[in-house]
Amino acid sequence: MESPGRHEPVKRVPAEVWFLLVLGALPLVSLAGHPDALLADAYSEYPIKLWCFENFRGLELLGGRADGIAFPHGGILNNPDPTGTLVTALLRPLVGRVAAYNLLVMLQLQATLLATWALVADLTGSRRSAVLAAAAFTFTPLVLVYCVAGAVTDMLNLWPYPMAIRAFLRGGVRGGAEAGVWASIGLLTCPYNVVVFATMAVPAVLFVPLWGRGVGRGSLPATLAGLLLTVVPLGGATAWHLRTLTNAEDAQVSVETIAETRHVEPYPFLEPEMPDRYTAYLVDYVAVGKDALIEREAGSRYYRAFSPGLSLFALALVGLLARPRQAGLHAAMAAWSVLASLGPFAPLFSDISTSLPANPAWLVSDALVPGADLLLEPFRYGLGAALGLAVCAAIGLDWLGTRLGRWVAPAGVALWLAELVWVSPVPIPLPVNRPEIPAIYHELPLPPGAVVELPFFDRGTDRFRRVHFLHQLAHRRPIPDEVIGSPPRAYEENQFLAALLAAEKPLGRIRIEVTRPDQVESDRLALGAQGYAGFVVDPSGFANGHRRDAVLALLEAALGSPVYGDRVRVYPVPQAGRAPLGQEADLDVQ
Repeated sequence: MESPGRHEPVKRVPAEVWFLLVLGALPLVSLAGHPDALLADAYSEYPIKLWCFENFRGLELLGGRADGIAFPHGGILNNPDPTGTLVTALLRPLVGRVAAYNLLVMLQLQATLLATWALVADLTGSRRSAVLAAAAFTFTPLVLVYCVAGAVTDMLNLWPYPMAIRAFLRGGVRGGAEAGVWASIGLLTCPYNVVVFATMAVPAVLFVPLWGRGVGRGSLPATLAGLLLTVVPLGGATAWHLRTLTNAEDAQVSVETIAETRHVEPYPFLEPEMPDRYTAYLVDYVAVGKDALIEREAGSRYYRAFSPGLSLFALALVGLLARPRQAGLHAAMAAWSVLASLGPFAPLFSDISTSLPANPAWLVSDALVPGADLLLEPFRYGLGAALGLAVCAAIGLDWLGTRLGRWVAPAGVALWLAELVWVSPVPIPLPVNRPEIPAIYHELPLPPGAVVELPFFDRGTDRFRRVHFLHQLAHRRPIPDEVIGSPPRAYEENQFLAALLAAEKPLGRIRIEVTRPDQVESDRLALGAQGYAGFVVDPSGFANGHRRDAVLALLEAALGSPVYGDRVRVYPVPQAGRAPLGQEADLDVQ
């Protein structure tokens, strides 16, 4: 008998957990030699995320008024990343803006590593083999190049889904209820990810005849009851709140705006040959080499890479063949997600696809999964494929380990990591950049009012200069830029602004044209009355000197010489609505 006062021994943290925590910090090695840099591409979405992190506070964590952007409209905006807002709000006073962002990325990766490890350790009973699944899912190329390099930080909220699956596979009312809580957290942190992983329920339902044979434990009806008891009220409340934000009369991203971006039959924007394709090709999943990295520019720069690794495919096949009852469900979910990620035309690559929408995985998911019409980019289903494949590979690694020895598990992890670094399309080190705000933006020599920054397009590409959001954190004046991936309404409504952008970028897939030339002069005269304080121009951001000179000539004809002309040029808008020096401007907008 234990003597009184004797305590139970403290449980040691498994060595695998310490390894995963270190592994989750490894992407920060890309910052070596760049202590003030962000772990994000210079042309990614990072300025918008930093803007959101610092403008949504307190009760507006999930969204609220955002009148500092989309001038002159402003209005209600949902917060695209409440988790990032909360975490960086806690960290920023301690370590600053840049370090808080980088720590957010690291903590999200670590959370997903640990959640996936817990799922697979439960499933296989092998903590060592579970490390492979954790690493392969968390560091799947799509996460590293699209979410991390592209600064799509809301998609890094992947950790609720392994936890939800883990609870669901435990079974019973309690397991189902826990799964519902985790799924609701997933909806709260990133609604798009819910759609990605909810579609995996379709092959799971088809797998029901094998339920209980190494797939799950406990009563399936009781598990479903527990799931519904939690996910309906919690998920419903979150969905209602998001719907309220988008239904607001002055919503910046309204229900109508969302509807305009959704895919409808015959799905022209999902055709395989689209320049900024929203789908994966089947061959992308076996692509190797750094030149296989897909770079797309539409608003921001986004990288895409889908191949989870040939070694992972091999181990997953071993798992499926050796333990079909244990790996079958996860293999089915992976295959279904791969097919769904191809979109309706199921392309092998750009030249080989179905001529009509005939991909059952995408069509069924689009029709049956709640919110599937919100998923503009079917390639995001690749995240579900990565999780299912990682689980199968860990099962295969565990099977090999029972026959060849304990060394197999760490060897398998090392092999996959080596393939990720040297063979996969992921650029190693990851892209980084130093977010710099020129000093002039902290004290603009302008009267009160909104600021228009030019150029709007970066060097004549279809990429928007998202850095305007970063500058707004310094000058705190309203700007016309909007978070949605299309040119702001202000540049189309005011024909003088349209003339400037037409001169800046007359060619390309995305551009703005002067539709009412007779209104250019009156709209120029109305700038001051409409609340504009002035223009700030970065001459280095234009496609070439000809485009730069065309825009500057228009501005100087309308507003006179700049009051500041060092790294950027500042042009005040006459607040009386008159041309400078009492002169009417002679504007050539042709």
